[in-house]
Amino acid sequence: MLDIAERGRSLGVILIGAQQTASEVERRIVANAAIRVVGRLDAAEAERPEYRYLPPSFLQRAVILPQGTMIVQQPELPVPLPLTFPIPAWATKAEEALIDNSTEALEKEFGL
Repeated sequence: MLDIAERGRSLGVILIGAQQTASEVERRIVANAAIRVVGRLDAAEAERPEYRYLPPSFLQRAVILPQGTMIVQQPELPVPLPLTFPIPAWATKAEEALIDNSTEALEKEFGL
């Protein structure tokens, strides 16, 4: 993996990976990533050096991100870009996104 990450771009190889925490990945692999996506971070994880590319305001924001929101850092824009996905992550069909999953609706459905 390290060899692909370090020399792959010059060979035209695209490496796509995902990890819960960047601190658990070899530092040189993360350093060679062109596009980085960050979801909600644990406060201790946000202090790790792997996230130094984010400005301090975005690191603070990453600790309190709501579900469905990510911060994208990529070479075409000089600043990170927060994105919010329009439908819930679990929804695979448009009609699933319209289902009322509020606490009240769930309590009523399950008789709680």
